Amino acid sequence: MSKWQVLRDDDDLLEVKHLGGRKYLFLQALDTRTYTGKGRFYTEVSCVDLDEIPPQGVKEARLSWGIADEDISDLATAEICHSYGYKAVLGGENAGGAVVARRAGRRIAKEAVEDLDGAMDRPVNKIGSTAAEMMRGDFMSALGRGVQEGRQDARIMSKLYGVDPDEVIVDRLPYTMGFLAGKAGQPNEANEDYSPHYTSGWERGVRVARGESSPPTWIKC
Repeated sequence: MSKWQVLRDDDDLLEVKHLGGRKYLFLQALDTRTYTGKGRFYTEVSCVDLDEIPPQGVKEARLSWGIADEDISDLATAEICHSYGYKAVLGGENAGGAVVARRAGRRIAKEAVEDLDGAMDRPVNKIGSTAAEMMRGDFMSALGRGVQEGRQDARIMSKLYGVDPDEVIVDRLPYTMGFLAGKAGQPNEANEDYSPHYTSGWERGVRVARGESSPPTWIKC
């Protein structure tokens, strides 16, 4: 593991450490006076793994800097992805000044790399996206888990993204069984042995039979 390298040290601090391969750890200390007028800093530690970010995401990030086909280093590409938002946030906290902010960042980074896989799998938002999923720009996985768990907030978020909540279900078998039963006019026989998606599928099957809804795209009927 390499030492910390300073990329920027003006109003905001940005340091990077190479973790091996195409994986980089970033420490950023933001001077919040620029945004809030108050004399405080915010430290954030994040990881960028270029092998995990989709090629289209890397392309979008490069274009945001006006870089299309130019040959640049992995470090430069990682910094661009970090600035664009393709990063796994591993931790952060407020600090009273630049020195304290850097010290806090080093501590957060040290704790994170001790169990990097665990830190990458930690949920970082209300819908349950992990740090690794956020780095990949993947919102659908968390929404799928939420819908599968029967969470109403996940269904609402799916609709806000313009996606049918039932289209992001991970476990489709019980949903399909319920759907076919409901469409055929059979009673809802869900019990504790069934996934909660059986009932969701049954309800949609009933609506399809009434002509009030369309079937899931993966069911041909």
